[in-house]
Amino acid sequence: MSSQQDLDILRKLFQRDYPEAFAIFNLDNLEKDYLINQFKEQAFKARINQYLTGQTHAGKTSFNNNFLMKKMPSTGNQDCTDFVAFFDLKGNLRSFDTPGVNSLYDYDNINRVALCLPQKPKASRAAKKAKELPFNKEPGTPYQESDVFMTKDYTPCIDDPKAEPIEMGYEVGQWQNEPKVKPDIIFYIVAPHQLYLNEDREYYETLLDRWGDIVIPVLNIHRNPDGTIKPTPQNIQNARQGITEIYQAVFNTDEEPPIFEMNCLEGDGIAQLTEYVCQILPPEKVGNFGNVIKDDLKKYAQKQRQENYYHNLAIISGLLSRTTVKDFDGRSSLLHTTASALMFYGMRTFKSAEALDIDSSSINQEADKIKQQKAQEKFKYTNIERDKEIKKDVPVYGEIKTSKQVVVPKMKERKTRGFLWIPKTELYEDNEVVTLTDTSYGVVDYKSEVIDTVKEVIGQSKESIGYEYNKGGYEAISFLLSIGLAVELFSDAENISSFNGCIEQAKLIVERKLQPIKSKIEQLVNSDTGEKNLIVLLDQMLLG
Repeated sequence: MSSQQDLDILRKLFQRDYPEAFAIFNLDNLEKDYLINQFKEQAFKARINQYLTGQTHAGKTSFNNNFLMKKMPSTGNQDCTDFVAFFDLKGNLRSFDTPGVNSLYDYDNINRVALCLPQKPKASRAAKKAKELPFNKEPGTPYQESDVFMTKDYTPCIDDPKAEPIEMGYEVGQWQNEPKVKPDIIFYIVAPHQLYLNEDREYYETLLDRWGDIVIPVLNIHRNPDGTIKPTPQNIQNARQGITEIYQAVFNTDEEPPIFEMNCLEGDGIAQLTEYVCQILPPEKVGNFGNVIKDDLKKYAQKQRQENYYHNLAIISGLLSRTTVKDFDGRSSLLHTTASALMFYGMRTFKSAEALDIDSSSINQEADKIKQQKAQEKFKYTNIERDKEIKKDVPVYGEIKTSKQVVVPKMKERKTRGFLWIPKTELYEDNEVVTLTDTSYGVVDYKSEVIDTVKEVIGQSKESIGYEYNKGGYEAISFLLSIGLAVELFSDAENISSFNGCIEQAKLIVERKLQPIKSKIEQLVNSDTGEKNLIVLLDQMLLG
């Protein structure tokens, strides 16, 4: 997943409660806002007529819509403007939006009529069958002095999104002889990704022949949804080369023409363009506005950018500190996703999407470390059992034989000699031990007999079933603020450190600022109602 996707994910998460989070405030945005406010209040000393012309779908209407609450219609398609639109700002600026060049025949000629250029004399058969034009002008024919074309005054729409423009028809002759609509400056808008073709070169030559050096080429660098530029480097080079060749041929010079690059949709680059305009306009018309741009604009924009950036850092780090650092979206922790988004956001704020070429391995390692610190492994315990026999001693019955010895008298014979030693036998009584045996029936033994079987726990097995994560806390705040400040340091043209070097510098700055309020931070992190107070505390700390 890309850093842009990480940024989009975080924006969605914060969108409900903090829609301003991750809003990109680069210098071009802020300078544009400052200038637009100046144009709406006080700017030029005398009236300046500013015209926008160029290819169809180049971005002319988008440029002017930066000044309006209710936008001029711009479909993004070719041939979407069939009238001359304008509005008056209080700062003495009137801006005109013309139909696209090389669009439908009649639309193209409205552009040429408005700028007093030669019209296309011949229309194709298809142009003659084009839709009906206002004021019944016949399609596919050049405008005559008495023909009328449509204008729309968007001045009421500057501050009121519900207002409607005022429509008015102008005769060609009346318009071209009216000093109040004569151009003071003409922005020739080119979209390089649409290619710069021979018809574009011819039109630019016609512009220069008629209006000279008040024509300023502007390359509108369209961007893709992920913030990268749409035209290729070769597209841009081809447009620059074509413009330069025509300029040098018309003015018979080897000098390079002033060519400005901007993003008309966002207004990026309007400050540099305005600064140049102030240099080439008559001083009596510019007044003090040129000095205001030089002295105040950069300081204002840099200060506002830093304040807005720090406020968003406070929101992002404050919210993440109160959120568990669990795995997010089945891919990585929310802390990893936020770190990636924050680096991309910072680079978009201070540089551009193309400048994001940072080795983020150390950032990921730090996020891993915090995640491990906040992790508590969860276990499942299972009893280890075995079968245990319940036994009982039972009697064994059988014959019981008993014996006893008794002494009984017994007559015995013995040989002896009598008279004259004649052998004879005589009887005598003697005691004799006799064993008497008795047999009975009874318990002869006991034996062990199993009468039941039960389960016996002999231990427990331990199985990991994952992790439970605590809130990011103080560590998440320190980590994310260090990234945010490191990107700011890394983007400083005077800083020669690597990004990892900037990270180390930022850690020291953040620790010095956070340490005095660490206990307060930890209290607010764990408070059910501490979210907004924590953000305010971090905001004040960063700006202090």
